Amino acid sequence: IVLGLGWALLNVGKLPDFAECRELLAMSENLVVDEYTGFLYPFLLRLLNICFSWSKVPVWTVMYVLQIVVAYVAYYYFLRKILVRKQEKWQKTCKTILLLSLYVLTVPVILQVHMAILPYSLASSLLLILMGKIPELWETGEMTLTDGIKIAVLWIGSAQICTEYAWFSG
Repeated sequence: IVLGLGWALLNVGKLPDFAECRELLAMSENLVVDEYTGFLYPFLLRLLNICFSWSKVPVWTVMYVLQIVVAYVAYYYFLRKILVRKQEKWQKTCKTILLLSLYVLTVPVILQVHMAILPYSLASSLLLILMGKIPELWETGEMTLTDGIKIAVLWIGSAQICTEYAWFSG
């Protein structure tokens, strides 16, 4: 955890030298995407750029923070759904799941995905939340309209962020 947090602090203001990062930043300027890029990620970059144009913080730093927060919530949700079956166990395992989520998030290879202008962080987070619904649906044996809407929003969201994820989650 300490290694990951140290790496994150050293790299939070830096933009990785990936061609795709530069391409996505360019796409966010005019919102013209190619067939391999979903519309939602460049749109979100554009929105963050507009919202934080008054600050001296680069848009990629804001996006890193957003991606890290969403990833942590996704890890936490997924691990909670997988590891906790009964409510009484929840009180005992809450701290463990919080720390386990932080551990997974701060593995440097995983953290680098969240600290880059690439759609894979947000798309993977949505996909992980979608997969977290499986144990709940498996236990109850039924799917409500609300469950169906949540699953559809997560699937469409991940597919509109990263078009390849339509195959993974569909």
